[in-house]
Amino acid sequence: MQGTTRAIPTKISVHNGQHLLTPETRICAAAEMLDVVRKALERADLPLAEVDLPGDGVITFAIGGEESLAPLGYTLKISETTVLAQASSDGGLRRAAETLRLLMHAQTGTFGRFPGWQLPCLEIADYGR
Repeated sequence: MQGTTRAIPTKISVHNGQHLLTPETRICAAAEMLDVVRKALERADLPLAEVDLPGDGVITFAIGGEESLAPLGYTLKISETTVLAQASSDGGLRRAAETLRLLMHAQTGTFGRFPGWQLPCLEIADYGR
């Protein structure tokens, strides 16, 4: 059996607000990551069209970010208008997609006056091991 590396979030900062997932939500990611992100968010049953540039209403998955990240580490920043996942490898981005999936499942239903799928505004730094 092949050994696995388990990344543990080093930093989690929760902020006020929610990010709403809507039919207008789009994805900016390399071709090999598009299906990974769509699969993570499939329960929302949204079209998640691809765009070339990050911006408001866009979930962005990109190689880059903090130099101190291990190969399977990532950062995930969710604001009311954007979602940004960065990592030094596709493996780190896959872990960020899994975290996004888990956060989305925890935020289903109706919250206040906003029905549907929501993500909490937060920042996670998972440096990996």
